[in-house]
Amino acid sequence: MGNAKNVLIVAAAMEGSKRVLKHQNVEKVTLVEIDRAVIALATEYLPFLSNGAFNDKRAHVVIADGAQFVKTTQEKYDVIIAIHPTP
Repeated sequence: MGNAKNVLIVAAAMEGSKRVLKHQNVEKVTLVEIDRAVIALATEYLPFLSNGAFNDKRAHVVIADGAQFVKTTQEKYDVIIAIHPTP
């Protein structure tokens, strides 16, 4: 992560968040998921993917369409990680 302090993760919150949050220099990670059920199900049935990342004080969960969030946010990010679904 280098010197990244503010990271945005779109549609990859489970696996991506635990990888980003392992870096101590990261101060904030915004996790954008389109459906709260994705996080709830992953937390319950796939806890090894998030590995407690949703409980980290640096993680901020936003339930929204990722593309719309990126278009409208005023926040600046050092790194943006986005997973594009394969058709």
